[in-house]
Amino acid sequence: LTWHDWFATSNEGVGSQLLMIEQNHTLRKHALASFPKLFEAVTIDPAMLIYLSGTGSTKEDPNENYAREMQELFTLGVNGGYTERDVHEHARALTGWTSSWNSATGQQDNFHLDPERQDKGIKVIYGKHGNFDWRDSIDLAIAHPSHPKHFTTRLWSYFSETPLPASEERALSDLYESSGKEIRPVLEAMLMHPLFHSGPRMVKPPIVQIAGMLRAIGRYI
Repeated sequence: LTWHDWFATSNEGVGSQLLMIEQNHTLRKHALASFPKLFEAVTIDPAMLIYLSGTGSTKEDPNENYAREMQELFTLGVNGGYTERDVHEHARALTGWTSSWNSATGQQDNFHLDPERQDKGIKVIYGKHGNFDWRDSIDLAIAHPSHPKHFTTRLWSYFSETPLPASEERALSDLYESSGKEIRPVLEAMLMHPLFHSGPRMVKPPIVQIAGMLRAIGRYI
């Protein structure tokens, strides 16, 4: 549920319960693995490609929806040190994804990368020049200096309303980097932190409350 909030989508925008369920499986599969692998899987997830207009983004008309969200929300933060040009250049790098329309089901399927729709020109992202594609776009965002702090502070916010002291925030960011950007070690450190237990109580989101109640009584939806 944390990752579903982090990489927010909704069936209202996707229009396919099947794709939403498949996205849920993707989030569960990578939930405690490496963040780069989770980020890559979400970027090309069909539900996300529909929700943030990835399938309609071409070299003639690159859509900036995902390029903006991937930096502002997923990897760097609102003040993460990127520019509007970075947004546009990421959008160019992310072009090429498309799908087919299945008239039998009335839904999109066969999501794939079409080289003819890709922008293969030189892009400039964070001052670096290259013929960047969607994988490069992911790597550049993850390698940006603002990413480790954004990752650790945002993940911590799901467990405590009390900000970490600056030194401990840096220590968590260093742990994240030294582990190869693995999620599990950082999460374990957070759950063992004294502030996790002694800080102010937080209100559970309704879905977390419902899921916990169902799990406690051994019932399912």
